[in-house]
Amino acid sequence: MPKRCAYGLCKSDTRYPKSLDGEVEFFPFPKPKTQGEKCRAWIKQCGRPHSQLNVDRINKNTYICSKHFVNRRPTPEYPNPIAALPVLGLRSEHQGACRRCPSDRKPAPETQHEATTSNSTEDTFHSTSQQSETACDPLTAMSKTTSREYLGSDHGDPAQRRSQQPERVKVEDCSQTLELNVIVKEEEGGMVGVVGQMEWKTRELKEEEMQIENAHEVIVDRMVKREGEVMEFKEEVEERAITEEVEESTIKEEETEVKVEFEERSVKEDCDERPGIDEEDVEGNREMTTPDLEEMDGVTDPDINNDWPDLWSAKQTQDFKSKNPWLGSKNKKLGCLVCSSVISIGIVKEQGVSLSREWMNFEIQVSGQGNRTTGLSVLRNKVRKHALSKAHTQAVKLAEQQKEAAIENAVTESYMKETEAVFRTAYHLAKKNRPLSDHESLIELQELNGVKMGSILHSRYSATQIIQHVASEMQSQIISSIIASSSKLAVLIDETSSLSHKAVMTVSIKASIQEESPEFIFLELVELENQRADCIAQALLTCLTNAGFTEEWLHENWVTFVSDGASVMLGKKSGVATRLTSRFPKLFLWHCMNHRLELAVSDAVDEVNSVNHFQIFIQKLYSLYSVSNKNERELVNAAAEVGSQLLRIGRILDVRWVASSFRTVRAVWTSLGALVQHFKNACSDEMRSTKERQMYRGLLDRVQSPELICDLGLMYDTLHELSLLSQELQSRSKTLLRAEHLLKRSIRVIQSFKESPGEKYSEALEAKQTGEYRSIALKTNAKLKSINPGQFLQSLVNNLEKRLSFEDETIMDLSILDQSKWPSKPSIRHGEEQVKRLCKRFNLCTDQALNGIRDLLEDPSSEPKDLKPLMNCMNTFPVSTAECERNFSLMNNISSDKRAVLLISNISYLMIININGPPTSKFDPRKYTRTWLKSHRAASSLRSKQCSLKAPAESKFVWNIL
Repeated sequence: MPKRCAYGLCKSDTRYPKSLDGEVEFFPFPKPKTQGEKCRAWIKQCGRPHSQLNVDRINKNTYICSKHFVNRRPTPEYPNPIAALPVLGLRSEHQGACRRCPSDRKPAPETQHEATTSNSTEDTFHSTSQQSETACDPLTAMSKTTSREYLGSDHGDPAQRRSQQPERVKVEDCSQTLELNVIVKEEEGGMVGVVGQMEWKTRELKEEEMQIENAHEVIVDRMVKREGEVMEFKEEVEERAITEEVEESTIKEEETEVKVEFEERSVKEDCDERPGIDEEDVEGNREMTTPDLEEMDGVTDPDINNDWPDLWSAKQTQDFKSKNPWLGSKNKKLGCLVCSSVISIGIVKEQGVSLSREWMNFEIQVSGQGNRTTGLSVLRNKVRKHALSKAHTQAVKLAEQQKEAAIENAVTESYMKETEAVFRTAYHLAKKNRPLSDHESLIELQELNGVKMGSILHSRYSATQIIQHVASEMQSQIISSIIASSSKLAVLIDETSSLSHKAVMTVSIKASIQEESPEFIFLELVELENQRADCIAQALLTCLTNAGFTEEWLHENWVTFVSDGASVMLGKKSGVATRLTSRFPKLFLWHCMNHRLELAVSDAVDEVNSVNHFQIFIQKLYSLYSVSNKNERELVNAAAEVGSQLLRIGRILDVRWVASSFRTVRAVWTSLGALVQHFKNACSDEMRSTKERQMYRGLLDRVQSPELICDLGLMYDTLHELSLLSQELQSRSKTLLRAEHLLKRSIRVIQSFKESPGEKYSEALEAKQTGEYRSIALKTNAKLKSINPGQFLQSLVNNLEKRLSFEDETIMDLSILDQSKWPSKPSIRHGEEQVKRLCKRFNLCTDQALNGIRDLLEDPSSEPKDLKPLMNCMNTFPVSTAECERNFSLMNNISSDKRAVLLISNISYLMIININGPPTSKFDPRKYTRTWLKSHRAASSLRSKQCSLKAPAESKFVWNIL
């Protein structure tokens, strides 16, 4: 693909090597989608008309050659090309035209001899004039050459341009008169035509010369202006140096002068000085910008004619105004715009603090006679003292309150109520997982019911913006509360794929809000570029940073990271956890206990082969009834025949958690009578093929065997106990100490099943002895191999103890807070070493924690206040990532088949409202509408296109009688 330069009139083109003038490199334009600002900057620097070069015309084949960069290429110091000068010397056929090779002009309507004569005369005249100009005025010639190189070469093909250039004629002395030898015809008309062409050429050359001179003047003006700025900067630096040297010598004179001046005034300025103020307070006074001051009622800058003190230069005036937006001037005297607008600080007034009348009435000036340096120093000190004064600080706060009150008063109560009604409607849609396209219909319904809903903000696009605003404000308030209270933070993450086949990661946190018990909070749904460990770790840190957590705050308060056991998460070499601990060494890593429980059960199933036969049979039942609607309907009829209860049969011991496997075993145990009846009916059904009848006959023999009944009873009791443990671990309020207690208790219960069988297994053993279970005749099947109860239970206990161990040092230190593990008569210093280690790791106050544990040792029934930070830190540790699984379930409910095109960011906003937001009945939209109106319009605004009820798409005559 050929490359050509899009800069100005540059004709660098790879198709014509001679046009490149040496080694020329082409640089592609920045992409408008990813580098929009840089792309527009390059377009502006090129200096071409908008119709020829704009964002829509930029593609992968748009280039700028190296001629137009400072260092022959884009660099960090000079990333953009040089700005093109105004196009000089362009004829009418070039201005605004497309870049194409110019066509040859048709000769004038005279004879061929006349045309030849005139052309040769023009070439001779043009070349001679150029050389004479160069000899007479070298500066003009240099500027002309520079401007032509700057703008690029001439139009058209390079070879064609060289062929069209006139030959150069040497002129020995530019002062000599040019003599043109013109060969003309004897006819008078021919001579007139040649003279006319020469005059036209002469005028054109003069116009070009004038344009070149103008360009030269522009360049010279720029150089002079730049030199002036440099000189002004040097003068300012020298002036500041002199001021600093003289300031020490004149400080006594200033104090005396200021003291005399203050004594003459009735209201002294020193009375409102604020002692001990730091630089942060000064910056706080400067938060109000000039536009904010202009919006305040009664705040007008009296500096209409730029009437500032004569001591200040223009640069100093601009500097003072930028640093102190409240500063104003009147009659060459300074004043405070804020104090003059507030007039009185009212109820916030303190004893000995009042507004300075001199600053309010614009009476601040330099008194007495002195040099300029002293006067500058006096004004600087006065401005600084007023900025630090307590009265001025209170005036700034009062002005901000007045501004907010003005906004609130400007909007009537009904005006706010209409906007709040729209906000409440959009919030209800997000809370109920309804599509945002319902927003307009709900608005219409409420208007039909007589509720005023305004005239705008009725579309689904407005609903999307409202939800984004509410969710962002909610998240900002939550994070600000956590940061302000320095609560300890736990982060839970998990990754999966969305319905639109995008890799996403859910990020949840657990922290204490307002020093209460820690709660789970959904933070964000992050879209991942890939599912590698480095990408996940970087995406997590970016998510925390964007939410408002700084790295210093995380080093101080981030205590634990929880995830599942995937190698990309907890890999020892380069997993996400390893990468995080390299930056946050004190971070406590925890593997989800529910996932560890599943791994323990899976290990036990792999060790006991007979469990696999039971699992295959249950899987056969699931596929039989989940795929065929006919079989499911026949099973329902069979259950009705025998009066048996019917539950849905699912999978067992697969990727789902133990509670799901238990529900499947319970369904088979409950529906056993219906299964037997259905299999009998299917065996005798002549409409089925022989192969199908044989399959149902085999299933019937399996269901009626005592071996299956015993396996069902054993798995029922075991999975029921594991299901209870799994559900307890999924609870939001469970702590690590409570989880350890529940785990050990479940292990003891399972161990007891070896000596004393459970309830269902006891029924199965009794049915095996009697040969009948629930009116079902049992037949022994020698081909079936029953599960060995002792082997299965012991394998399960061993794997639970191996997978769910609590041998970590931090967990053992936390167990000191478990009173059940204390000795009968603990010492007053019991657990001091453990408490010290915990406080050192998690950045807690050691003395406070020691006082709290001693109070607890003295009175075990009490709840010491000093121990609360340590207890909240312990309660912050999540037991499992069940909260992440809940987030994924909600994500799938929101992003259904019909809403699969939702952006991940919009899904995240909806999840924030759904999980963190209060119910609709407790939602107060006023605080969100106030922040909305600062940058958006209200629902009753008349400045936007008004919404109206849409007529139905079709009309039916039957509606007239309904």
